[in-house]
Amino acid sequence: MKLTGRKKKSKSRLVIEIIVLVIIAYNIILRAIPVSFGVISNDDDANDAVVRGALRYSNSFSIKTENDPYLDYQWILDGIMEKNMYAGGEFYAFSYTTRDKGDYCNVKINIRRMSRVKSMLVNLRTTLIANKIKGLSDYEKVKAVHDYIILHNEYDIAAGGSFNALYIGGSSCNGYALSFYMIMKKAGVPVTCEYGYGNGGEHLWNRVKVDGYWYNIDLTWDDHGGNRVGYEYFLKSDADFGDHETENTRENQDGPDATESHPVTGKSAEEYADMFPNYNLIMIVIIVVIIAGSFALYLWLLDRKMKREKIEKQKIEEYEEQLRRENMQERLKNMSIGEDVFSSGEKANLYGDISGDYENLSKVSGADEDNAHNKTVDDGQKNTMGDASSEDAQSNTRSSEADLGNKNEPPSTGSKFRLKD
Repeated sequence: MKLTGRKKKSKSRLVIEIIVLVIIAYNIILRAIPVSFGVISNDDDANDAVVRGALRYSNSFSIKTENDPYLDYQWILDGIMEKNMYAGGEFYAFSYTTRDKGDYCNVKINIRRMSRVKSMLVNLRTTLIANKIKGLSDYEKVKAVHDYIILHNEYDIAAGGSFNALYIGGSSCNGYALSFYMIMKKAGVPVTCEYGYGNGGEHLWNRVKVDGYWYNIDLTWDDHGGNRVGYEYFLKSDADFGDHETENTRENQDGPDATESHPVTGKSAEEYADMFPNYNLIMIVIIVVIIAGSFALYLWLLDRKMKREKIEKQKIEEYEEQLRRENMQERLKNMSIGEDVFSSGEKANLYGDISGDYENLSKVSGADEDNAHNKTVDDGQKNTMGDASSEDAQSNTRSSEADLGNKNEPPSTGSKFRLKD
């Protein structure tokens, strides 16, 4: 019987480990490779280098430029959105510092908390929302998403990005605008992000194409807090969209700008809100189910492992017992049972049931030997007594024969009995 040792790692586990190692190595190597080689000579190339760094989700990196560069947020954001809008959804704040090194300027770029995990979650949430508005007109899609984001978000100047807007429920202007951009893109509605100034401060809003015309829309300023949704900045023409300034030339815009604002029609914000389930609650339930299922799977695998180890241990014991049996049987074949070669305990083991309890067998064998010894002593005593009786009987017989012999013999001359003369 051949025993098996511990099983090797399963192929699935090995594949998972390889994938994890490849991802780690990829990120390490990617971060080690510079976003640009040599010294950058113009602002366009500097902005493109920042785009490459952001697409790597590098929150901190450096580039070399000939002069102090002008890094344009709108340029960089458009470049990221064009290649990976989910990365762009987390590109909501960056800063840079320049140090003169003589022959070149060292530019240190810091991007605020970009994350691949957040981008993946945003991708999932925007996909779910976009699927819910399929079949609606472009206007209905715009209004439904406009109302949904405002009702599920609160303005928070300290936060930013689409993840905070869609999952946490609190974001600054970029969270509103970036979330709206991605959902509209997935819903098939032409849309842009517009960076500029609103009321004198940096601001981000959108432009969207409805019924062949481009309109301005600012979800942040339409959020009046709580469940109050405004439409003062909903599908507005340039003339009606005051307090917003941008340097975007709109050179690549497909279609004319709207000369008049679009009227607000259709369902109310509450009616549109009823179209969408509570995604956060669904996510929590899914997480709980995954955790519970994983724990149950762990217990099941642990139970299987313990049972497997028990079976293997039992097989080992059976195998060892079989070896002992075969060894005993071999010894019995090669010896004479009557030879006094083994001790009394070994005899008991040899002559008894080998597969039984050796301790009990030894006790039984000891009792049998004692009984046999006592029987031998009794037989010896009986034989001794028999021999003595036999000898007495033989002595008496001889005595009797002697007496008879004396009676038959004539008296000797020395006898006191004499014949008379």
